[in-house]
Amino acid sequence: MAADNYEAAARLLEEKTLEQIAAVLSELPHDRLVGVCSEIDSGLLADVLVLLGKETQRIILDGLRVLWKEARVSVLLGASLAVACFGKLMVVDNLIFGYKDYTVFTCAVVSLALMFTVVIAKVVGCMLPMLAKKVRLDPAVVASPFITTIVDALSLILYCGLAIAMLG
Repeated sequence: MAADNYEAAARLLEEKTLEQIAAVLSELPHDRLVGVCSEIDSGLLADVLVLLGKETQRIILDGLRVLWKEARVSVLLGASLAVACFGKLMVVDNLIFGYKDYTVFTCAVVSLALMFTVVIAKVVGCMLPMLAKKVRLDPAVVASPFITTIVDALSLILYCGLAIAMLG
């Protein structure tokens, strides 16, 4: 283990820039990172840690930017679908087919649940792969089952909550 730490420290010191050193350090597992850091000059280590902190801050800011963009798009998409759903339920199902159980409140519950489901799906769908990548899991493998499970569970809870709140 000590030999691995010495090799990693030597490899780091051969790098040309602090950014490259920070990139190499960010890829190391935690146990090796502690050993490597004990072998590096403290001044160099301080510089590398500052760069790693900036990289972490950049990742968080990028995640927040993506989240903000996806949230805005999902609200517009969800609102459009909610209006179309409400219109279809009120006009086609209520007036044309004569389903008198479809009141304005019932249609509003279904439409609002649809809108919030789209928002939840977009937010979870954009954040979960980034989170999986951050913990070094394959986003493609993790994303599909977790996204559908999380969105389905939250949508059901949301729909039931809205129905209880609006319909009593």
